[in-house]
Amino acid sequence: MKKLLFVLSLLTLFACQEKFKSEDYRGSWINIDDKNRSYSSTITFRKDSVYFEDYYSFVTKGLFKIVRNDIFFYLKNDTLKYDFNYNQKDSTIIIGANKYGFWEEYSYNSNFKDYNLIQIKRKNQITQDSLSKLDCALHLFKDSNDSLKLRLNDKITTLFDRIPSFVILADKFDYTFPGIYVGERITIKDLIKVYIRLWSVNIKHSMLILDLDIRKNLYSNYFDNFNFWKKQFELHSEDNIEPSRHHTDHRIQYLKRFSPQIIEINTLGDFKQLASINIDNNYLIQINANLEIKNYISLKEKISKINKDRKIRIRTEFNNYLIYE
Repeated sequence: MKKLLFVLSLLTLFACQEKFKSEDYRGSWINIDDKNRSYSSTITFRKDSVYFEDYYSFVTKGLFKIVRNDIFFYLKNDTLKYDFNYNQKDSTIIIGANKYGFWEEYSYNSNFKDYNLIQIKRKNQITQDSLSKLDCALHLFKDSNDSLKLRLNDKITTLFDRIPSFVILADKFDYTFPGIYVGERITIKDLIKVYIRLWSVNIKHSMLILDLDIRKNLYSNYFDNFNFWKKQFELHSEDNIEPSRHHTDHRIQYLKRFSPQIIEINTLGDFKQLASINIDNNYLIQINANLEIKNYISLKEKISKINKDRKIRIRTEFNNYLIYE
């Protein structure tokens, strides 16, 4: 009798799963909890393809397959397996511990553009819910032809002069704190193209989004600060945009006022020069824009720790377009 009940339960479960057909649901599945709040990426099924789309439209693409009460997601670098339950009556599915409700037409007709993040894994990680607290986020990535692209909301462009108006209009709070999704093969020079536009509207910091652990729904990130000299901005900017009136920094005036020791960081081996920093001096650290981003982040963290522990005046500058008047 027990064997018969077990077989019947398996047949019932299998029949239930057979009812889920992706072509019947032209829309997306929105993750919800008991209070109808969303904390994970939306999921869109198209035939045998699946698209995970986060709060700022970062897309992870893969294939999926449902086998009885399991669903398998075949991603580029991983295969995920979860328990799967489908309720046709109220159009909900449960994947692992997460419940999803169906939103007809939402995102289904989107031209999903997926790219790989730079995959710098860090101890500093945040959830998608925390990510949503940013004012806005833009995507910086390179296409298959290695051309630099910028995504602002659902628009992909090469026009970096659109960044200032994008971040100002997206300001949700009393300050603007944008995020930048950093794609693979992105360099510091590419980042500077974004930073200098942000700086033009008095934004001097941003969160770099470097990697996504889709299993845990956690993002590796780095909070970066940056500065440019006025002359440096004028030479570097390819757009006819004016810097904010708050930006009056001239390198020659700064050197005269603080008489800093200049430390040039061109390679990873130059990091050892930081050991000579002492409280008796001010410092201007010149960062070579050819450093890899992971080494750049390591350098900035070392500088930040020195500044915090020893209370020393340290300013950094990029070596691009420096003017030695």
